[in-house]
Amino acid sequence: MLSFQKEKSKKLYANMHTVQFITVFSLVFASVSTVGTASNGGNQEPSDFKKIIEEFRILARVTNAISLHVAAISRKISVEDVLSELFQVDPIPYRKMVLFSIANATAELERMQKTYALAKNPSIFRVALPGVNISNYFKGLPAELNHALSFYVNLPRLMDQLNEARNIPKDNLLIAARTARGLSKTPCFNISYDDINKFVVYFGDDTTNYVERDRDETVATLERFNSQRKLVAECLTQIPKLEEEIKNMGLKKAYEDHKMVMRSRKIVLELAVVSNVGRHLGVLLKDLNEGLNLTSFIWHSQPPKETFQVISQLNDSMFETDFYNYDYSDMEFSITAGFTETKDLLKVFDDLESPWFKSKVARGASTAKLAKALQPYRKISEIMLSLKEAWDNWTEASIDLLTTDVLTAAETLLIIKKFDLDSVKIFRSIDSLGKDFNKCGQPKIDVISNLLNTFDTEQLPAEKVALEFQDVTKSVSKIKSRSKSLKSTRGNGTKLVEQLFATIDKPVTSLNPRSNVPLVMQTIEIKIDSIGPESVDLFYLLKRVSMLAESLQKLDNLTEQVPQQSASVSFQEILEQSTISEMSQCVEKLKIPLNDTINGLRVYQAFDRFPNSTMFDNINQYLAKLSKVQLELKNIQKLVLTIRKSNQKAGKLDSFILTLQNPNHLTENLGRSIHILEDLYEVKNKEEQFGRDPDFSQDVIEEIADKGLEEWRRPYKKLQGLIEGVDELDKVARRIRNSSLVNMTEIFERATQFQGIPGSREKLNDVYESLSEHMGNEEEEAVKFFESARDLDLDFAKHNLRLKTVRVTVTTLKQYFDEIFGHVKPKTVTVEKHIEPAVSWKLILILCIAFVLFLIIAFFGIYGLTENGRAWYKNVYLYWFGSAEDFEKRWRYSSFMDTIDGKNSVLDAVREGNKTSLLKALKNGAYIDAYNKYGNTALHVATKFALPDHVELLIRYGADRSLLNYKNLTPMQYILPDFEKKYPERVENYEKIRKIYGKYEKKGFRSSVPHAFPDSSFHIWMDDATDVKLCNRFMDRFRSITSDEAMPTTTHCVVRVDANGMLETDRLDLLLWVFHGVIIVKEQWMADCLDNPKLIGRDVDYLVENVKFNGQVYKTVLTWSEAMAKSEMPYLLGAYVAVVATDYKNLLTLSSIVTTHGGVMMNTFPLKEHFNKGSHPYLHAHLGPLFLIHDGSMDLSVYKNDVDKMYTLFTEEEFIVFMLKREINRDSRVNPVAVMIGDE
Repeated sequence: MLSFQKEKSKKLYANMHTVQFITVFSLVFASVSTVGTASNGGNQEPSDFKKIIEEFRILARVTNAISLHVAAISRKISVEDVLSELFQVDPIPYRKMVLFSIANATAELERMQKTYALAKNPSIFRVALPGVNISNYFKGLPAELNHALSFYVNLPRLMDQLNEARNIPKDNLLIAARTARGLSKTPCFNISYDDINKFVVYFGDDTTNYVERDRDETVATLERFNSQRKLVAECLTQIPKLEEEIKNMGLKKAYEDHKMVMRSRKIVLELAVVSNVGRHLGVLLKDLNEGLNLTSFIWHSQPPKETFQVISQLNDSMFETDFYNYDYSDMEFSITAGFTETKDLLKVFDDLESPWFKSKVARGASTAKLAKALQPYRKISEIMLSLKEAWDNWTEASIDLLTTDVLTAAETLLIIKKFDLDSVKIFRSIDSLGKDFNKCGQPKIDVISNLLNTFDTEQLPAEKVALEFQDVTKSVSKIKSRSKSLKSTRGNGTKLVEQLFATIDKPVTSLNPRSNVPLVMQTIEIKIDSIGPESVDLFYLLKRVSMLAESLQKLDNLTEQVPQQSASVSFQEILEQSTISEMSQCVEKLKIPLNDTINGLRVYQAFDRFPNSTMFDNINQYLAKLSKVQLELKNIQKLVLTIRKSNQKAGKLDSFILTLQNPNHLTENLGRSIHILEDLYEVKNKEEQFGRDPDFSQDVIEEIADKGLEEWRRPYKKLQGLIEGVDELDKVARRIRNSSLVNMTEIFERATQFQGIPGSREKLNDVYESLSEHMGNEEEEAVKFFESARDLDLDFAKHNLRLKTVRVTVTTLKQYFDEIFGHVKPKTVTVEKHIEPAVSWKLILILCIAFVLFLIIAFFGIYGLTENGRAWYKNVYLYWFGSAEDFEKRWRYSSFMDTIDGKNSVLDAVREGNKTSLLKALKNGAYIDAYNKYGNTALHVATKFALPDHVELLIRYGADRSLLNYKNLTPMQYILPDFEKKYPERVENYEKIRKIYGKYEKKGFRSSVPHAFPDSSFHIWMDDATDVKLCNRFMDRFRSITSDEAMPTTTHCVVRVDANGMLETDRLDLLLWVFHGVIIVKEQWMADCLDNPKLIGRDVDYLVENVKFNGQVYKTVLTWSEAMAKSEMPYLLGAYVAVVATDYKNLLTLSSIVTTHGGVMMNTFPLKEHFNKGSHPYLHAHLGPLFLIHDGSMDLSVYKNDVDKMYTLFTEEEFIVFMLKREINRDSRVNPVAVMIGDE
């Protein structure tokens, strides 16, 4: 197998140069590359195992050469497949790296560099201010402008957070902070933390270097500490109670709410800051407009689209090449698996003359004819070396050329050229923004500033309490945790502390402490040491108790400073005075001009960091190196074309010699199997590295585990087993080397006994790089180990099957070579001829039958020329041979085809029990698995209502028997277990249905082919935003299928889209058509149909896929269309929707959406007492079933925080987003809870 190993440094990459090679076969493709083998090391005689590997490599090289030659002539290999192996890069990145016009890119770069140089000269750039060059000119706009524009764009999105913060009461934190006063009553509050701390300092630290302290101070410390005995014990005992009390205080929740208010406060403050820019926006935009116009000679060139494209391609090439240089991922090789390094390509001709090949393969026959037949391959191999050299020169040079600054420079040029494409639109947006922004007004900064200062001053005391309260909570948690860890060894932390106090009490009271301080200290230390390892936990507890006491006392002082009176300023008042809501509504309408202006400003800023001459030089050098690669590719294309033409004149003998069946498969299997043996041999060859226990440190082991290489944490035993295994294989090789070619394959079979060590080269390289970067000095041995290991694939277990099939591969190759070298005699076939009479009765009979068949074929052929005939033939073809895609193309119109008088024909026929109507609908190709608004398919309904004829009909026409309904039941499960009692009159029919399901249990049926939806049945409506003149022309031309108003029968909705083909709207009445499954098409469809009326049936080419709502893109337009076309499970099934607003304008539109998707629109407020707890909408198991649509003007917190989680609150915008996302979370419970009481 071949493997390139690209390093992340120049040195490693240069080393790679010695083991890579290039082979390209082109016109349709370019050919191959391989990696190098490990050296044998020194002048030591190779082992038999190594020799047998090299001998099989000879066979692999010759086979691979024949395979490549055959592939080049027969065009059996695509260019992407070959180049993926050649350059170790996927086809798409390869095309981006190489395939673009270097001449055009160079010309545009030169033009931009020259024009910018002119603009830097003040005497030439005199269209601007006198004596000012372009660099100085573009520093004129304030840096805050971009920040201000971005803030205005994002402001509407931030309003949800602001509105949530608005509803938090102004005294919320103040009230909660006052309750913290009650914590002063706990025993922990009265502890003297100074006394505890001083004792910990005296005895908690290392006492081996004891220095005698002041006697009086020591005695006083012991006595004061001993006096805290009762308080500390009580404190530790009361910790669980204190923790519970803290949880019930509500201060934590209040502070979390307050932090959200403070985050929102920053938004208001930011509004005040950016308003300084907003007040002068008109002047600033005028300067921006002028600057962009002044630089048009730099960013504009003809044709704009082509010049932008070539700079875009250059940008892609540079970034893809940079990624390629630092990518170490492997690729599995198949086309070139027989080679290991570049020179192997030409080594084939030496292989043909080698004694081993002539003895084992040719078996004494001449190899001259085969060598002659491969001469074109020799020529290609020779020229490929030039391509290899050019590729290496280019990619290696790019490591130095493509610095971060140069890549940024390329991106800067792309930004400037992108503006050339969009300049007309951006200039128009800048102009309109300058005119319209002033209508939004500006906040009063002084008013906002005063309100914020007052708000901060009033809330500050409570904030301090909340912060100190966090320290209290943390200390309580730490004390409880450490006490719990001591419970298994010492009972608990309290007993351990009491033991300590008892230890101190005795020497302090029994000895004369003032005269025997050293003795007392020593006695206490001995007693503490006797506690054992838990003494560390003991002093930790004492420190935490001390910290808790200190925090409680600070907290008590801080709570005294919290004012008792109510705050004078609420955040709601700040929002109202800031007029931020009005500003948000205004700038939301200016979103497009704002975004366009930001893009224009990016260009303005790009000129300020325009690439210097050094960066241009690097890019030009990069292109010069790349041009040599392109030249070599063209040379190989010409050579391969010449070879293909000459091959047509080649003799029969050459064609016979080069006819090898499945050459790629044989080459891949043999080459990769040999590579497995080579990796195995390398383990032995690197025995000095792998033959000793690496004994990794814990840090290294953790790094290995993080990369998912569990088996490599302690690999010594397995590596030792591999080394010993190679010795055994050497003995086998010694025995079989002189046997037949097929018998020599035993070496591969014996290699299957090795399991190896799992782990890809890519992951091993990740470990190497991580260790060398972070632990290079400390873990030098580990770094060297993985530097060796990363080049090997030692996961032999995954290759066992391949190794076992080598015998079959070699047997096939032996038969092939025996044939071309003349060791197999051609087969002789004897043919007997019997002369029949001139006229036979059999002939007459055959002619008669043929004439009848001709008449039948002629009839069907003539019928096929008619419109009905063509449709019938196409339907027959689709029925037997149609793909899923063919059916999907027709099913996209199912909702229109299958709906009669507003009802689905299949569902309605089953509901009525009308078998005739059902059969008619099914024969017409109606979509059979549609769901009704109650969440059942037709098969569910037919089964439930005991309609055996309908059940059998539906099954035979392909109904899906595995679909689940809203109760998570299949149709078969809908036969109720106690139907004899509930429906005695249906017993017979239920038994019939049960037998029908059993009869067809293991049979599948094809679905009927849906009829084509004729364009004469289209009902097209154009949105008001589309071009009026274009609409009028379109309606005049297609009067019979268009309408100037939307109707329930509308099939297509034509909308205006942006340059990316995206629908951008905030109108619910337009999104209604998306949710109803109407086909949304681009305005361009109308224009193209006017030019070519036949395109009216190609609406599929103009479908709108994405919609942008409130600045967010949703890729669900086609998803909605497909879901509605097939009548999938209703999206709002189980949802009860109520509008909670005083004046809601879109009530009818919302009602239409809700009812269409299986929801229930409530006329009164839904009280949860009427609904089952634990119920959910079927497709939204994470939501409550009662949807409240509100406008934010009412306090609905009681429903939002409902303990039973029965309510789900949406604003209109949130509900639209919910619909656009179309995220599904099925209620997968067995028999889900019904939403409304009584619906069970």
